[in-house]
Amino acid sequence: IMVEYSLRGYGKFLVETEDWRQAYSYLKKAEKMASANKDSISMAFNWFHLSSYFWKAQQVDSCFYFGKMAEKLWEARVEKIDLSHVCHHLGKCYLQLDKIKEASRYLHKAEGLLLNDPYFNEALFSTLAELYIKNGNTAKAYEYMTKAKKLSQLIREKESSAKLAGLQIRYQTAQKEALLEKQRQETDQAKNETIKSNYQRNTILIITIGLLLVATVAIFMNRKINIKNHQLTVTNTALLRTTEQKQTLLKEVHHRVKNNLTTLKSLFYLQAKSSPDQNVKEALIECQQQIHSMALIHQNMYEATENERLDFFHFLQQLITELEITKRTTGFPVKITYQGQSIDMDVSTALFLGLMVNELATNSFKHAFVGRAQGAIHVAIEKANHSFILTFMDDGVGLTRAFDALQGNFGFKLLHIMADQVQGNIRYHREENHSVFTIEVPNEARA
Repeated sequence: IMVEYSLRGYGKFLVETEDWRQAYSYLKKAEKMASANKDSISMAFNWFHLSSYFWKAQQVDSCFYFGKMAEKLWEARVEKIDLSHVCHHLGKCYLQLDKIKEASRYLHKAEGLLLNDPYFNEALFSTLAELYIKNGNTAKAYEYMTKAKKLSQLIREKESSAKLAGLQIRYQTAQKEALLEKQRQETDQAKNETIKSNYQRNTILIITIGLLLVATVAIFMNRKINIKNHQLTVTNTALLRTTEQKQTLLKEVHHRVKNNLTTLKSLFYLQAKSSPDQNVKEALIECQQQIHSMALIHQNMYEATENERLDFFHFLQQLITELEITKRTTGFPVKITYQGQSIDMDVSTALFLGLMVNELATNSFKHAFVGRAQGAIHVAIEKANHSFILTFMDDGVGLTRAFDALQGNFGFKLLHIMADQVQGNIRYHREENHSVFTIEVPNEARA
């Protein structure tokens, strides 16, 4: 049924667009389907549209044939609406053919079936007015034309009212939509403000909690740090006190050792003075000088700010100056020069280097300047990459034999022993009428 209805509707559309071939094809298909379905109403509609098709296609006989078949069927079924439409259609067709009698019969038949449809009635009255104009009855023509005009005005008024009502509905709808949109925007804005407010509140809450946690951790850590600092302060104070006690004790040890060595030096001096043997006296004096060298070391350590290292260059000047003063009283004026700078040295290395310098200086004062009115000694100390280099030089007569050949001599044997004690070495050479002794020891040497 739906397919037949679609075919009929499309065929009617093609009739209105004057596509005759396609229109006839679709209408005939719809008629066959209605006939096969034994649907009399659909068949009547198809005949009515075929009648319209044949009229526009200027096939008058076929037009009236299908129109009258539709008339009979609708008349039999008492379908007033459809019957009035087909009668109006046939009346218009006869009127255009100037068949006044047939046109009058069908038009008045349609008038007898007058509907409550102002559009149909207006068209019917206009056709009746045209009929009476052709019939020469101007009074009737005027009457029907007046009715048609009133219906036309009524239709326009209704259409205007309908348009106005439609516009009013559209206006009211637009107002309601605008109001709804405004309410929606206000709702969205309120919702967004609520979300924003909640976000800000939650953010502030999270930040506050975070700050409280940080503050708690900071307080806890600060307390731990304060406890640790207090413990460190107590420990440092104890260590400082212990260090001060150790330094004081070490100074006291150096002081007592120096005093003991001074006492020992005095004993050697008294023994040398009372000895009738000149060789014994000289040996005791040399021992006295060596003891004095060691005493000077401990005196410098006692006076030093650091108890583990001393300024060896200062000690060297002090040692040789005192030896020179001692020898000057016995008639040996010697010019002494120094080269170097302040060098910190550990006690063990300084002790052995001091004894070696004492031995070299004593040997120079005793043997280098025999038969001369004066002499010269030059002492230099420098710090190389990983060692101390001490140079002792005099302008005396020099060694009577090669340095290696003197290993059996007690003094030179003592020099080698002391050099070995600090993992060092001693070398000798003659340079421009000067005897040059070079002593090199590691700057981290230990006895």
